[in-house]
Amino acid sequence: MSEPAVSTEELVAALASRECREIAARALANRLGVGSLLLFARDPTLGLLIPAPGMPQTIRGGKSWRAFLCGCPRHGRCHGSVELPTSTQTTALAIVRDVAAIILVGGEPKEAELIELERMMPLVAALFAAEQDAALARAERAVADSEASRAGVLAKALEAARADAAGLNNELRDEHRRKDEFLAMLGHELRNPLSPLVTSIALLRSQGTDTPNASRLLEVMDRQTRQLSRLVDDLLDVARVSQGKIELQRKPMLLSDALADALEESRGLIEAQGHHVVMHAGDSRVSRLTIFGDHARLVQVFGNLMNNAAKYTDPGGTIEVRVECDGKNAVVRIKDTGIGISAPMQARIFDLFAQASVALGRAQGGLGIGLTLVRSLVEMHSGRIAVESGGIGTGSVFSVTL
Repeated sequence: MSEPAVSTEELVAALASRECREIAARALANRLGVGSLLLFARDPTLGLLIPAPGMPQTIRGGKSWRAFLCGCPRHGRCHGSVELPTSTQTTALAIVRDVAAIILVGGEPKEAELIELERMMPLVAALFAAEQDAALARAERAVADSEASRAGVLAKALEAARADAAGLNNELRDEHRRKDEFLAMLGHELRNPLSPLVTSIALLRSQGTDTPNASRLLEVMDRQTRQLSRLVDDLLDVARVSQGKIELQRKPMLLSDALADALEESRGLIEAQGHHVVMHAGDSRVSRLTIFGDHARLVQVFGNLMNNAAKYTDPGGTIEVRVECDGKNAVVRIKDTGIGISAPMQARIFDLFAQASVALGRAQGGLGIGLTLVRSLVEMHSGRIAVESGGIGTGSVFSVTL
């Protein structure tokens, strides 16, 4: 026995499935005796008929198809002719209801079948309207999800910005505090040499320059004046470095010469503290190590580091200076048995003003800007400086790599 024929109503109902829509459209075309059956939905934004979801999205035929679709009413039938991909003209009949249109291409269905198809068009229109509403809802949900995601990203960015602002405020407060401590140190350090200078001048005025005491007073004045000059020179050098006004006079030089001159400049403070200095120059190759640098500025670098070791090591301590080769680099390590450096302080010890509170507590001379100057001069030589310390009371090691 043959299977019963599928009715027009059943085939129209099959159009509800987007996945089977094209197959159902071909079966309905065969049922109606036309060449092909196409489904169109009216775009709610553009108001134009476009291929329905699940149907071929490209209609070949050029201007005749566009003219036919534009001439279709919102309700009723529309007769015309369209151009097929084979360049032949054929008849077309559109049955339109609201947002849905069924277009029959080729052939002449019976009037009774067309009436039955028109009777079911509200169902097709309702189906397409529901699909459009669902698509719009999905689009709105996607937009909402996107906006929610964007809002989340913006909220996180705002939170990060607030955290950065809070961190910046803390840094600014710390910097202001360090500047205040630095100004206190500056006043303290400038007053130290000024007091004996003022006293010596007053005594010379009252006693005259021909007295036996005059020579000693002049020596005091000379020493304190040189101390003032060093303080002012440090301030000026930091300002010049920050403004990029220092130019290095670089040329081939012996690293050992710079270390020897630096030790000579620091000898007065080292001997006054009763420190013992140990020089480890290594083998002859290391002792004759030649680098490309500015002799005067490197003497300033190593002199500052040796002075620093002498200031913050209790009397009778040991300062070791070691020179090593590391590939194409020269490494100078200056180790002391001094007060050491806490872990938080090691992270910012080369920052301007960072040492002011420590320096003020020990009052050994200097403004606490020497290490900032040292780092700048080393970096100008394309080198680097690092510090190591196990903490308070464990001493320190400063390493300069050139």
